[in-house]
Amino acid sequence: MKRPCSRSFGVGFLVLMTLCSSYRVLAQDIQSQLSQKIGELNDRYKPESENEAQQRRIRADDRFAELESSVELSKLTSIRDPRFEIISHHRAIGGIPFPDAKDVILEPIPNKPAESDTHGATEYWITPQRAVKQPPRCNESRTRAVQRRDKGIVGEVLFDHLYVPREFAPLDTSDIYGVNTTVEIYDGDSAARVSILMEADAVPCVPYRIRFTDTQAFYHKGEDALANYDKDPTGPGQSHAWVRKKIQAGALGR
Repeated sequence: MKRPCSRSFGVGFLVLMTLCSSYRVLAQDIQSQLSQKIGELNDRYKPESENEAQQRRIRADDRFAELESSVELSKLTSIRDPRFEIISHHRAIGGIPFPDAKDVILEPIPNKPAESDTHGATEYWITPQRAVKQPPRCNESRTRAVQRRDKGIVGEVLFDHLYVPREFAPLDTSDIYGVNTTVEIYDGDSAARVSILMEADAVPCVPYRIRFTDTQAFYHKGEDALANYDKDPTGPGQSHAWVRKKIQAGALGR
């Protein structure tokens, strides 16, 4: 007598599907369980022909596809760090684009010298000291004004640099030359540094002074450079009694 293989397999497969659908599991686990159960049923209920076995596999695949589509896969979630949240994203049409990776050339990492090299003789490159050139004395008193811009705060001083010889540099220069005046002594202890500044400012002679207001630039030579412009930054300036005494003693002609 033939055993009801197809009916038994169908009942068993239906029970298996009901059991799997009652739990929310991942599709991979379902497929593994189905494969195991189908293998057990195939061993228990041998198909009478290859055609029947093929039909069983087709029905099992169709049923598994339906079940897989109905199951919601659980998504792995993690706690997001609020420090790394993107607040906003802006896109601009201007600027310089980042270079391509193939165009970026990184500087090579210098190799560390071996320990044996550190005990050998070390070479040092010493920059030769620059020869300090003594600037000539200004043989005239003159002021040249250059308009920087039309609008602005006329009386606001942005820059005030005075180059003088040592005899025109008192201990306190604020009352004599101005509160915001920076006095540089070209023949003092900082002569090498000051000579570089003088080259940068294109100082033709000393005393020489450069003043920038918000609207104008002033270039003073000689006695004009030694005046005090605090009361009127755009005016002729006032000469201090200490400066006048030096000039009368012939300090400008030395």
